[in-house]
Amino acid sequence: MQACRSISGFGEVQFVNFDRWGARVFQTDQIGQGWNGKMQNEGNLMPAGVYIYHLTYQRRGEKESKTTNTVTLLR
Repeated sequence: MQACRSISGFGEVQFVNFDRWGARVFQTDQIGQGWNGKMQNEGNLMPAGVYIYHLTYQRRGEKESKTTNTVTLLR
């Protein structure tokens, strides 16, 4: 199960996910790669809780946009 849906339809993306203490738990610039709830998608399972993400994206032919929001990981 993916905690965050994959990203598609963009020219460029930068997705960074942090735990509540500000530690980076996942980062990608690969369109279509979502977070699987593990540290950097390879390590230990992250505990259930609220995670903060920063998403920077650019649709083809448009200017860069940024958003920050949260995702809740349920176990």
